[in-house]
Amino acid sequence: MGLKRLLVAAAITAGLSAQPASAEVVVVSGNNYGAALGALPGFDYSLGTLDGVTLAISGTENRSGFVIGGWPQDDPATADIGWSIDGTSNFSLFLFPVSQGSVELATFAVPISGSGEATVRDDDRSFEMSANGAATFSVDPSIIPQLGTSGIYDWDLALRFFGPGFYDGSDITFSSDPPLQPISLGPVCYGGAFQGEELCNFFNYTLSYSYTPNASAVPEPSTWMMMLVGFVAAGVRVRRNKVHSRLPSPFGT
Repeated sequence: MGLKRLLVAAAITAGLSAQPASAEVVVVSGNNYGAALGALPGFDYSLGTLDGVTLAISGTENRSGFVIGGWPQDDPATADIGWSIDGTSNFSLFLFPVSQGSVELATFAVPISGSGEATVRDDDRSFEMSANGAATFSVDPSIIPQLGTSGIYDWDLALRFFGPGFYDGSDITFSSDPPLQPISLGPVCYGGAFQGEELCNFFNYTLSYSYTPNASAVPEPSTWMMMLVGFVAAGVRVRRNKVHSRLPSPFGT
C-alpha cells in the first residue's frame, strides 16, 4: 500500500472512530393488574447521560351500570341499554415508596373511550361497560431518580391510577329502549360486586430511558492524534525501506 493510501485509510479510521457515542435505550415496564400502583425502577446514571424519557400507558377501565326507578308497565321484562364512554384515565408518577412523603413528580391523562349495548332484565338491572385508552408522554429526565435510591427491590418510581370522578358517570352517555334511567355504579365491576377503583382497571406501563453512554471508552482527541502520527511514521518507514531496497549495493552482488 502506498503512503498516500495508508494516510487516507488512517484518517478515515480515526474520523469514524472519533464520532460521539451512539444513543442507547433502557426499557422497563410494569402493570397494575389488581393493584393500585405500578412500581418502576429509576435510571442507572453510571451508564451515561439521560437525554430523554418517554412513558407509554395503555389499558382498560371496567365499570358497572344499573337501571334505577320503576320499570314501565306493560313493557317487556328486558330492555336494551346503549352506552358510550368518552373521558380520561389519570395517573401520577411518584417517588417510591409512596408512603415516604408521597412526592408527586408528574401527572398524565390518558384518553379513554368505549361503547356498547347490553340487554337488561327487570329482575337484575345491572350491566357491564368497558373503555380502552393508550397514550405516550415525554417526561422531564431531571425528575428521574437514581436506580436503587429507594432501597426496595430497585423500585424507585410509582405510577398510580388515581383521582375522584373516574366512575361518577360524568363521561358516560346512556340510551335505552324502552326509556329507562341507567346510571354508573362508580367503582363497581365484575357482576356488580364492589371492587374499588384499582380492581376495575388493567393498565400496562412502559418507561423508556434514552441516554448517551459515558465517553470513558472512547479515546480522547490527543490519543487519536498520537495514533495518526504513528500511522504516518509507519508509512514513511515502509516507503524508505522500499526505496532503499531498490538502490544498487556498493559492494555488488
